[in-house]
Amino acid sequence: MDDDVEVPAGTNQLAALTKQLEAAQAKGAKPGAAADDGVFMGMTMGSLMIGLVLSTVGVALVRYARVTGQWMYAGIGALLFALPFVITDALWLGIAGAGAFGLMFFLRRFVTF
Repeated sequence: MDDDVEVPAGTNQLAALTKQLEAAQAKGAKPGAAADDGVFMGMTMGSLMIGLVLSTVGVALVRYARVTGQWMYAGIGALLFALPFVITDALWLGIAGAGAFGLMFFLRRFVTF
């Protein structure tokens, strides 16, 4: 039982758990949620994994740009590498990553450097 909640002797367990839940909700906890809600530095596991993939592709693009001398890829790679530091929501991170890939293909196809 939680040390912060006073449960009188002889009270049944359901009443004690209800009192404990009410105390946790008063502190701002969500019912049924873990203590940390599965969030690390403002990112969920999904956004961490998407960020890892985008950053890995970004580093690979920067390395490719160094070898070939095509610096457009370095710019897109740096953008992909920096996105997870700026955007923490998985949905928006995926949308921004897809937009960066789209920008890369658009620039490669229609813009001459």
